[in-house]
Amino acid sequence: MGDDQYNVGVLRLSREGGSDMKTYESFPGRFGEVIALYYETVDNLTVDDCVKGELSFCKLAKLKLAIKRLQNRTPFHAPLLGIVGEEPALLRFQCAARFLSSVPVFMSSLQQCSAVSAAFKMSERILIFSAN
Repeated sequence: MGDDQYNVGVLRLSREGGSDMKTYESFPGRFGEVIALYYETVDNLTVDDCVKGELSFCKLAKLKLAIKRLQNRTPFHAPLLGIVGEEPALLRFQCAARFLSSVPVFMSSLQQCSAVSAAFKMSERILIFSAN
């Protein structure tokens, strides 16, 4: 594999004082590849909105914009492989996000289990933390 880069988009909810949150980070993979995470905040979408399961037209447009930004931010030679949600509450909008995205969407850590487990040997243990 060597110099390969794998890009994953991370959707996050709006938070107070969130302007200093990271927008990108990368780390080495097991086989010399680079795993790059690109973060994008859905403006004005909060945990309360997700818990209620209500997505107004305005917030749907902001979700669409955040997904579009994620899909357009990665380098041309290494496209975005998928989008995950930073908050488990985003699972309520899995269907909407999947409809708006051209790449796979995994809003829940439980949905990520099969993809994560494929990257490890059967003898290795995996621990996935989830909140809420």
